Amino acid sequence: MQQSTKRKFIAMTVFTMLVIANFLLSMSEKVSEWMTRHVYFVYAKVVGSFIGHIECDVFEVGAFIFVLVDLIYIGLIIYDFVKKNNNRAWNNLAGILLGIVVVAFLYTGTAGFAYKREKLDIDKLDYLVDETAAVNLANSYFADIYETINLLEKNSEGHTICPYSDDEIVEKISKEYERLTSEYFLNYTSTPKQIASSYLMSAFGIEGITFAPTVEAGYNTQMLYYDKICAIAHELAHTKGVMREADANEVAYYVLLTSSDPYLKYSAFINSYKYMYSVYFLTNDTEAIKELQISSFFINDLNFRSEFWTEKDVLEKVSNFMNDLYLKLNGQSGVDSYHSKTDYSVDVDDSGKEIYKVSAYSDVQNMIFKIYLSK
Repeated sequence: MQQSTKRKFIAMTVFTMLVIANFLLSMSEKVSEWMTRHVYFVYAKVVGSFIGHIECDVFEVGAFIFVLVDLIYIGLIIYDFVKKNNNRAWNNLAGILLGIVVVAFLYTGTAGFAYKREKLDIDKLDYLVDETAAVNLANSYFADIYETINLLEKNSEGHTICPYSDDEIVEKISKEYERLTSEYFLNYTSTPKQIASSYLMSAFGIEGITFAPTVEAGYNTQMLYYDKICAIAHELAHTKGVMREADANEVAYYVLLTSSDPYLKYSAFINSYKYMYSVYFLTNDTEAIKELQISSFFINDLNFRSEFWTEKDVLEKVSNFMNDLYLKLNGQSGVDSYHSKTDYSVDVDDSGKEIYKVSAYSDVQNMIFKIYLSK
């Protein structure tokens, strides 16, 4: 075996051990919190400040080059093994494997620790509200949707339209994030970037992607504006040190729901309304559902959104499988981890009707309760 090949395998072994060390250390919540605040935050400020000045998404370009080079090298490796050029084949294989473990080391040293840190620091109710209060707060939430949608522009087909460009949306969301002053969040805010291959993201049903080593939040440009706004806010939360998916959603909803901009707020409504609509069922208040006023424009947008993604989810099952595997490798519950869960039990009364008993509302519900309780 050539010396260059041996050196690559030695380096690969070292980085593999470092990846394992990162994984084992991340199992401690205290270590993960310390590493996120004192290592990732410093790293993110330095690297993010540099890469942030590059207009394109560096991760996207790097991933394309990485895959292309690997495919070429795999072809060469197969060719060399067939032609008995074993030394060159092993050298090329060692180079590919070394590149993979180096990327894995960078990722486990940044995002890997952020997945295992302490509970998210967002203001929310820390007690169980009674059923009457829960319904009243849900009513306030839906009344706010009705009032907000009256402030939005609509087209002739009855759909709301956003007057902002992508750059304006990014700027507005970045300013909203300045209101998060807790030390839990990185105090540097990167600039979300457009993904050039958004058509591929749409085909796979992907709204955004964040790569912690480059501190970049990338988003799909082909989405409807309310999904785009929420996706940008979600991905930006990741760069701020919030890697768990449900937490990133919670931060995005909080930042948008407490915004004074009706378009940002409406985006959160479109994406979070199910949490509050479920309150009526969880409190067994079917009468409140009948009395609920929901704007026809809101219903039109929900239907339009459903049709939009139905037409574009050709490869979504593949994407979901890979994302589910990735999240499970990071200690999460898979794609289910995007959703904040309510703890409840179900009984059946004498008439056969299901009766819900809530023991704890979800973090998102408690966060929204807190917002409307403060109004």
